Amino acid sequence: MVVRVQLAQENIVSQLGDGYGAVVSPVADRVAWYQDNKIVAVDLDRADLQVLTGAPRWLGVFPGDFKGPLVWAPDGNRMFFGVWESETCKDDVYLLSADTRHAKRFLRGTCITVLSWR
Repeated sequence: MVVRVQLAQENIVSQLGDGYGAVVSPVADRVAWYQDNKIVAVDLDRADLQVLTGAPRWLGVFPGDFKGPLVWAPDGNRMFFGVWESETCKDDVYLLSADTRHAKRFLRGTCITVLSWR
């Protein structure tokens, strides 16, 4: 199902469910999206915007660009996201804990993009 929603903070209209715009967690308590080289989320109960993580640093200096969809875990507490590292399909996939805001590299130098999590 695709739902249109307006994100009031930036006046951006996005489609929920496509992964590249705003994505609702499976337990429907949070919505997350990419914004200004960060992953941000809003808790639907409190409506406060939280920065979950910034883009990981490439070569320790420059932030990498996010790549691919945000994919929530079935429990709504974690998500996968990708970071573009090179033009030769050597990208990284990270696993982010939405509660602790800790991102850990899950796959390094891969062409894999996580599309769903069951």
